[in-house]
Amino acid sequence: MGRNTFRNARRVAYLAAAVWAAALVIAVLTDDRGLRADYLVLSPDLPPQKVEELSCGTFDRQESEDRTTAAGTKVRLTLCFRAQQFDDGRMLVPFRSDGQIMEGDQFYSRPVQEYVERRMREFSLSKAEEETLDTRYWPSRRKLIWSAVQWLIGGWVALWLFTTAVGWVVRRMAGIPAGQDGWPRASRSRRHRYKTSQR
Repeated sequence: MGRNTFRNARRVAYLAAAVWAAALVIAVLTDDRGLRADYLVLSPDLPPQKVEELSCGTFDRQESEDRTTAAGTKVRLTLCFRAQQFDDGRMLVPFRSDGQIMEGDQFYSRPVQEYVERRMREFSLSKAEEETLDTRYWPSRRKLIWSAVQWLIGGWVALWLFTTAVGWVVRRMAGIPAGQDGWPRASRSRRHRYKTSQR
């Protein structure tokens, strides 16, 4: 087995490591998911409530859209319209209320769709909430970068372990000393003389 085989294998490993690093850098630079702002809507006559962990159930209606604060921070706004159990036992999303009587329908119905679209249009982030989101932008970016660094190091370690294991197996099968790309010259000469003597 020639020395060039191991050298070429190392070049391929270096290239794979560089491609992995470039892919992570591109992923970080092009990530535009923005921050999250989640709100829960319990009733048509109540304002949306800010929540940290949003969980919409099977009968709830969830609607999301991208917003931008005055400072230019991208925000993913999500409203969850909670379904309620009505007198007939059905879980329906309320879409109209006059304070005494509440009307509801299935989350996919036309009245609910129109109601959700109207609430999304009317809803706007408060100035205080926008300022809070603006202050969270760079910490979230640093968190994303740190996550990418972890993936980068993890990928490099996995690649190093793989190439080391393959190199060890190949050298072991070929009888090549550890850390060498081929047989030492003296060893090759002895092998050659041994084969010649056999003839």
